[in-house]
Parts: sequence; C-alpha cells; structure tokens
Amino acid sequence: MGCIICGSNEYAVLYKKNISQIHQIVKCSKCGLMYACPQVFSPSDLYGEENAPLSPEVIEHHAQYKRKQHNQLPDYIKIARTIDAMKPEKGRLLEIGPNLGVFLNYLKEDGWDTVGIEPDRYFGDYAQKYYNLNIHQTTLEESAFEAESLDVVIMLHVIEHLPDPASSCGMIHRMLKKGGVFVVETPKYDTINFKILGSRERSMRCDGHIYFFSAPALKALLRKSGFEIIKEEVVGRTVAIDRLLFNIALVSKSSYIEGLFKAISRRLHLEKKTIHLNMGDMQRVYCLKK
Repeated sequence: MGCIICGSNEYAVLYKKNISQIHQIVKCSKCGLMYACPQVFSPSDLYGEENAPLSPEVIEHHAQYKRKQHNQLPDYIKIARTIDAMKPEKGRLLEIGPNLGVFLNYLKEDGWDTVGIEPDRYFGDYAQKYYNLNIHQTTLEESAFEAESLDVVIMLHVIEHLPDPASSCGMIHRMLKKGGVFVVETPKYDTINFKILGSRERSMRCDGHIYFFSAPALKALLRKSGFEIIKEEVVGRTVAIDRLLFNIALVSKSSYIEGLFKAISRRLHLEKKTIHLNMGDMQRVYCLKK
C-alpha cells in the first residue's frame, strides 16, 4: 500500500526491520509520512480468542493498563471540558479503544450517551461488567454504526495502530453528524526527542505502532478525510514512576538497566508514585465534520 496521505509509492527506508521494532519503517519521499512497510504485525494479533485462558504475562499487562488509565484520567478530563464547550447540549459519544473504560465511564457520568468499540475481549468485558458501559467488542471496520448517528468520536492513542488510518477516518466522518467533533491523540514525531533519539525513541520502538505522524502529516490526513481543524495541543501525561523508568530503559536498549530499574521499582513500589510530564512528543487535535 502506498502513502495514505499523498498516494505516492516512493519512499526511503528509515529503519530496517528489527532496528527500531519488528517492522521496517519507511518515509514517504513526497509528503514525509513515516509508516511500517510491509506491515507484519497487527493489533488484532493481541486480542486473543474468545474464552482462551489469560497467561500470567497478559494478566500483568492488563493490571498495568488499569493503573495507567486511572493515573491519566485527570489529563483526559481536559478533553471532556473542551467537548462540553463545543457541544453543550451533549449527545451520543463514541470512544474507539476505551480500553478498560475509565475515561468513557467519566464521560457517561458527565451526561453523555456513551458507546465504545473495544476489540480486546478482556478490556471489553471489564468495561461492560465493572462500569456497565455499552461496548461493541469488535473493530471499527466491523461495527455497524449508521451514517450521521454520532455527535462526538474520541480516539486516543489508537490511530497509530490502525492498518489504514485513512479508511478509518473516512468511516468516522461518515458516522458523525454534520458539525460533529472528532478528537485524536497520538505521538508526535517532528520533535527534538525524535531528532536526537531516532530509532530509540520510545513510541517508535513499540511493535504495535504502524504509523508515525508529524503534526503536519496528521492534519493533512484529517483534512483529506473531510475534517476542519479547530484546535491543536501538545499535551503531556501523568505516568507512574516505574513506567517512566521502563521507558528510559527501553531507550537505553540495555537489559542490565532494564533489570536494575525493575528491581528498584519493585523495592520502592514506584508503581504507586506518579509524575506529570510534557516532553512535547504527543499531539491532540480537535476537528469538526464539515
């Protein structure tokens, strides 16, 4: 597949396979979008089969996500205040990839008619049972939302995982009412961090990341999909200190440092201590359906 923004099939290889992550990462020669080519890994590989037993590693992974979502809720409440101002009458809101449902539950309690799309069976089950949320345990492509049936769509740290974000944004545009709000948050790669770290940059190293957007590339994709950009933000997030140390170890590419930081985190219970950081490497965009 060529570039999803400009359609060019010409690219330069930025990092060969297994240099940064499992994929080969390329950069479009025309517009500069970075993406995995070829795609050998899909998030669906992680969803698991229905009723399949969860391994101890997967259980710990889910526990980490639970802590992460609760830690970051104060960061995302800012989104709630922004969309409240844009849509004071509220309405029907879809979150794509709500994970365990912490933020979606907050939005439900804030007065929105909420629904989520969460293909991960564990996350979807938890969100339904613990928060009594309306969750479609499927993918965006397989969901059956009618055209112009939604007032707001929120997609936080999902677009970089999608096999074809252009197609997905087109579907979202179709599902939103005219004047509907679309909120996207994803890592940002026109940054000093990326220029310095390159293949060692933490988000670049995630095997599940398939697309890597600069601010101009993300806006170009959204405009191509029929959206008008209303507001852009460079945002930070609240992280547990053990997660911060994990990211530092990831960048270092040192198994010794990774083991050392794990031991320190366990001994000092650093998963219970948080810090808010803004490294300038995450972008949040609010847009409207024209």
